[in-house]
Amino acid sequence: MPRIRYPDPSRLPDDVIAAIDGRPLPNVTRAMLNSPHLALAVAQQGITQFTALALPADLRELVILAVGHRNACAYVIAHHEPLARAAGCTDLQLEILRSGEALGEAFGDSRRQAVELARRVVDRETVRTGGPADPAAGFDDRELVEIVITAGYYQMICGFCAVAEVDLEPAADSGALAESAGASAPRTRAARAQPSK
Repeated sequence: MPRIRYPDPSRLPDDVIAAIDGRPLPNVTRAMLNSPHLALAVAQQGITQFTALALPADLRELVILAVGHRNACAYVIAHHEPLARAAGCTDLQLEILRSGEALGEAFGDSRRQAVELARRVVDRETVRTGGPADPAAGFDDRELVEIVITAGYYQMICGFCAVAEVDLEPAADSGALAESAGASAPRTRAARAQPSK
C-alpha cells in the first residue's frame, strides 16, 4: 500500500484535469498529483526524454535501468525493462545490469560508457576529464547533458518511489502506461537514427 495517497482526479485544478485529458497515469505520477503542478512538470520532463533526446532509445533505456538497478527500484525496472527490449537491448545486457557485474563487451563502447557515467551520477562520484577511465569521453556536449540529466531524473524517480512506496501497476497495464508517458509518441529525427553499437 502506498504511503502517499492517490488524490481524487476530480478534485484537481481544472488546468491539471485538462492536461491529463483522461489518459491512464502511472502510479508514480498519480502520487505526485498531491502537488498537481509539480507533477505535471515532472511528467513533462519524462515525456521529453521519450520524444526529444538525441540519444538513441536503447542507450537511454540502459541509462535508466542502470539507475534503477543501482537504487534497487523495482518500479523503474519493471517499467523500463520492456521498453529496453523494445528499443533493442539484449537479454544479456539486461542480465548484466541486474547482476551489477562489470559491463564487458556486451555493450559496445558508447553504451558501456553511458552506463558507467549513469552509475557515477547515482554514486555522486566526480568524473575527471580525460584519460582512459573517463566515461564521458566520446560523447558530444548534448549527449553528455542528456545522459546526466536522464540519470538524475530517474534518480529522483527512484527516491520518490522509495519514500512514497508507490504501488507497481499490474503487468497488463504497463504497455498502456508507457504509451501514456510518451513512449509511443513520434520520435525526433535524432531518435530515429540507427544507433551505432
